[in-house]
Amino acid sequence: MDKEHVLIRFSLITPDLCEETGITADLLVPIDMTPDDLREALSAAYGRRIGVLKAENPTALLVGSHTLAEFGVCRGTHIFGEEAGKGGWQTDID
Repeated sequence: MDKEHVLIRFSLITPDLCEETGITADLLVPIDMTPDDLREALSAAYGRRIGVLKAENPTALLVGSHTLAEFGVCRGTHIFGEEAGKGGWQTDID
């Protein structure tokens, strides 16, 4: 693994119950990617509209144009994606 990528765990959750949907994967992602870019890529990959990304290790709400590196995302970070339009927080992904 190079220093330009980081291994994360991704889980898709439903915002109304905050339960995992059964979609969980270990993903190798570019560390210079923004949360907005990651959200768009995950939405396309899983065929679900993801509204918000939340992280554990570090604890953060991943939004905006900062890179994953700037948020402190590192190997072992667990990122939870909330499905948009189901009562949870939403951001524009157009």
